[in-house]
Amino acid sequence: MEQNSNEQGTHATSTQSLLEKCTRPYQVLILGCLVFGTVFTLLYVYFEREHQLRVQETIPFDIEENESYNDPEFTSPDEVDYQNVPELYPLLTADTTDYSAFYKHIPKQEGVVWFPNPVQLGLLDIFTYVDDYDGYTERQVFYQIGTYFDDQIIFTSVRCLEPGCSGLDMILVGSPQKGYSLVTKHSVQENYYITMKPQVWINDELEFAALKIAKSFDVDGVTFEFRDTNTFFSDFIETDDTDGALDQRIEFVKDTQFGPLYRKYLINIDGGVTAYLYHAIRLPGGVMAPVSPDRFDFIGDDQVPAINWVSGGSNDVGYRTGGVGGCGSGGPEVMLTPVAASDLALAGYTSTNQPIYNLINPQHYLITRAFDITGGKYYVYDEALSENIERTVTPEEFIRERGVLIYVGAFGLQHVFTNTKFGPQAECGKPVIYLYPETETEVTVSVDARITKSDPEYAGGWKAIASPDGTLSVNGATYESLYWDGYGNGSYPELTQGFVVKTESALQLMSSHLTTMGFNEKEIADFVEFWEPHLPKEPFTRFSWIGTQGMESLAKLTIDPKPDTLIRAFIDFDGLETPVSIEPQRIPSYERIGYVATEWGGLLRR
Repeated sequence: MEQNSNEQGTHATSTQSLLEKCTRPYQVLILGCLVFGTVFTLLYVYFEREHQLRVQETIPFDIEENESYNDPEFTSPDEVDYQNVPELYPLLTADTTDYSAFYKHIPKQEGVVWFPNPVQLGLLDIFTYVDDYDGYTERQVFYQIGTYFDDQIIFTSVRCLEPGCSGLDMILVGSPQKGYSLVTKHSVQENYYITMKPQVWINDELEFAALKIAKSFDVDGVTFEFRDTNTFFSDFIETDDTDGALDQRIEFVKDTQFGPLYRKYLINIDGGVTAYLYHAIRLPGGVMAPVSPDRFDFIGDDQVPAINWVSGGSNDVGYRTGGVGGCGSGGPEVMLTPVAASDLALAGYTSTNQPIYNLINPQHYLITRAFDITGGKYYVYDEALSENIERTVTPEEFIRERGVLIYVGAFGLQHVFTNTKFGPQAECGKPVIYLYPETETEVTVSVDARITKSDPEYAGGWKAIASPDGTLSVNGATYESLYWDGYGNGSYPELTQGFVVKTESALQLMSSHLTTMGFNEKEIADFVEFWEPHLPKEPFTRFSWIGTQGMESLAKLTIDPKPDTLIRAFIDFDGLETPVSIEPQRIPSYERIGYVATEWGGLLRR
């Protein structure tokens, strides 16, 4: 028995050893497959994740850049309680309003979740300001507005380091651990004020469906245009005004296929009678998209309304639709309290067959305001003397010459049209545009302004053959530049920084600043030649610059093909009997790279 037992044990051991020898290669193979499979899966997940960051998700509709979009199946959601939509919204930090019902019809996108309201983050290591200007880098504010898969969707607005421009908005995707990608389809890229950190890369592919708005769309028969920028919803609510001269009121207008539409009145407290009008759509995540109704379709680029007067003849003079400003304006000026019918008389009909009315009450605020600003003085240009001759107008003559017109526009609002003849005698004085393509190029140029003078003639724009040396051929004639006078259709900024110098030294310092900005010797010489006779007679001069970004807000310059480098400088100055203290202005430095376009100009007071 003992022998049999030993034999069986020996047999079992031999069998087990044989099995181990036979199966060991398969174990190694299986283990290798498991390791390979794990590594492959991890690599697949990683590269697929990167692919998702680079590829735009499917969007239910595709809108070409200049295509008008209106969703035929869009209906306002029943869940929105319009009776309880507050007229005045609190600031962003205190806004707990539930907007979710407004976005039930917004296109869904894989991996995207929008926050009800932005959540403020700590300081992120994404960029630094040039020269760490005024400590702005450490004070930059970032908000998370949603998530994209496991990444944050971040919104921030870069401070503009020159007067006349608002923040430059950016949307990024990422995290502190993995770094960030700048989503260029929703960001301002031409930014001279910051330097991106190495852990930030460019994402030209990703686009969020909920932030994609048609260039134009209709609301109750009114066509709105998207201004191609996003900012905080609270920025629409808050005002930049700091001296108490302006107040504001916010109204909900209507739900749209992109989100709720709001209207803001920026109220002039001096009279409390009129306000500048702005519109915006609140997008998912808490950012807003500024939009504006189409310009009055009976007013051309020259800002001369096409009106047939009931007394005979047609209109041939310009009217401001944005208040009584000089070179620029605010938004469209509307009446907070409608003008009484007894103060109006039918003046004529527009080319679209809409009635327009003349304000005939000499005691009305709009007429007394004009006289308070100008003292009843206006100027007529004398061609023989090549100068402006001062004239005086009475209230009766002002009314007879239709100094203020009232037009009932979108949503029944009364719009104020002010005759430019009787407004402040200041305009954008001789902005001059220079073009330097790298090869001879056919270009088209247009300015978002009411052009009063130009050379060559401005017919809705210029078409020219531009050469690398700066010469321009227009209709067979040769020019060194494109010149225009007029009034920008954008907002003229409040200038709180600048320089105060002896008038005799002003041009020297201005020329030095132009050199810093990147203007060449010829451009600076042309600037000096034009502005020297227009300098103040007083012993001291205060001057401030509006740079490229500010000018794009005041009178946007469109050049096709688009230059690689665009440098714009606009000077605003006043004479002073005694010097005053003013915060110095930072002069930006631009590098002329590739195809270059430049422009200088200034506020020309008559």
